[in-house]
Amino acid sequence: MLVHLSPLSFKSNLELVEGYQRARKAIFYDRLNWKVNLIEDREVDEFDNNGHTHFLLSIYNDKVIGGVRMASSLSPNLTYDVFTKYFGELPIQRDRYLLETSRFGLEVTPQMTSQVLRDQTIELFIGVLKFGLQEGYKQIITVIDVRMERTLRLAGWPVERITEVVQIGDTRTIVGILPINIDILYHLEEKKASNETNMTVNHS
Repeated sequence: MLVHLSPLSFKSNLELVEGYQRARKAIFYDRLNWKVNLIEDREVDEFDNNGHTHFLLSIYNDKVIGGVRMASSLSPNLTYDVFTKYFGELPIQRDRYLLETSRFGLEVTPQMTSQVLRDQTIELFIGVLKFGLQEGYKQIITVIDVRMERTLRLAGWPVERITEVVQIGDTRTIVGILPINIDILYHLEEKKASNETNMTVNHS
C-alpha cells in the first residue's frame, strides 16, 4: 500500500514520517554505508520538512518499509544542493517541469520474499509517475546506484545517465533522468497486474 504525504500533512502524521526515516536509516546508513545525518534511530536531513517536500511511503504489514521523497527541482533539494559536491555541476538546470526524487528505497526484512520486494518497488514507480503526471512534470532527476538503474531498465523505465559513476559509501552511483509519460505508466501498471496474476496462479 502507498501513502502520499503532502508538506502540510507531516505534523499530523509524525508516526508515518518517522517510520520512513527509520527505514531510510536501515537502507542508506546500515546497508549502503552512506554518510548521512542520524537522529537516534532515524535518518533525517534539512529537506524532510522544508515546506516543499512530498513523501510517498510504502506500507507492508502495517509498517513503513521505505518510500521516496519528491520535490520540485526549483525548491531546495538533495540532488542540486548536496550531491553536486560528488558529481560537480550538473548538465541539466533546475526547471519547472523537472521533478527531483531522493531517498528512494525499501528496507529488506527476513519476512519479505523477492516477489514482495519486486511488487513494492513497481508500486512505488507507479506512484511516482502518477504524482508527476498529476503535477505536470515531464522528467525526473535523481541520484541512484547502478543496481537501481538496472532495476528501472528491467521494469521498462530506463534511466538516461547524465554523470559518470561515482562511488558513495559502498555503492556505485549516478545522476540520471527519467521520463514521465502515460505510456510508461500504463506499461508498469500492466507489469504489476501480470505479477499479481502470476502469484494467484502459483498459489492456487
